[in-house]
Amino acid sequence: IIGAALHLMSFTYKYYFYTMLILVIYFSIFGMLVYLGHKKEMKLLEEELNNLSPEEEL
Repeated sequence: IIGAALHLMSFTYKYYFYTMLILVIYFSIFGMLVYLGHKKEMKLLEEELNNLSPEEEL
């Protein structure tokens, strides 16, 4: 995606601002989804570890 955007910017210099805006929005959404997925996964892992009884740990 970054390479394609840089390639398009070389042809559309007058739309440079819009291209950068699209890239920033794209990576912001992508980063937010990665963060939320990691947070959910850690919550599930914590619940799983809390549910272990002492017999299961041996």
